[in-house]
Amino acid sequence: MKNKIFWIVLFLVAIVAKASADATFSADRIEEAAIAYLESRAFGDCEIEMLGGAKDMKFPADDVLAEFSLTGDLVIRGICTVKLKFSVGNRTMEVLQLRARVRLFEMVPVAIRNIEVGDFLYGAAEFKRMEVTKYRDGEIANKESIQVCVAKKRISQGKIVLKNILTKGIVIKTGQYVDVVVVSGPVQVYTSGQALTNAAAGERCRIKRDTGSHKRGIMTGWAGADGKVYVKAR
Repeated sequence: MKNKIFWIVLFLVAIVAKASADATFSADRIEEAAIAYLESRAFGDCEIEMLGGAKDMKFPADDVLAEFSLTGDLVIRGICTVKLKFSVGNRTMEVLQLRARVRLFEMVPVAIRNIEVGDFLYGAAEFKRMEVTKYRDGEIANKESIQVCVAKKRISQGKIVLKNILTKGIVIKTGQYVDVVVVSGPVQVYTSGQALTNAAAGERCRIKRDTGSHKRGIMTGWAGADGKVYVKAR
């Protein structure tokens, strides 16, 4: 990410008309502008708290420019520092270092009860707005994971569900009798059969139809999260 400059002119500058024109910047207005700058650069839902560094500034000139900047690949989350430079033309008048706490929020899956090892997540977690500042991108489970996965570790009620403690749950076990849905366009034909393989939701599953005693009675389909096998007709 290249250095970014945020120009603050009308928002910050208050010209005081006296014998000599001065540019004044109050600490409160500086903090307001810093928050606006960070909000414009932060991704998604966030809450920002300034932690210090702002002070009332006054310059014996009426053409002072105030500009914010972030350097390098700084991720706007957690504790971060923003530089505010005051200048007249090519001359730097003063530089402030402002500290802020940026809290990020997302709608994420949260356990609504204690989830034990082997429990399916579906129905045991719901999406809520939670702070995710400390989590890396892709670390939190998504809707698809919640629908088909089981817990590898115990998840306490109220905790955010993470991907690394989930695994695909076996919805069909070898030898189990299952409902089979044969899909041909808009038409669905229902039958039954015996599973020849274990399968998690979304995985391929071989089944032996109740009406077939030879190889021609064996079909391959995909296991659904509902425990049925779905076969696409040729």
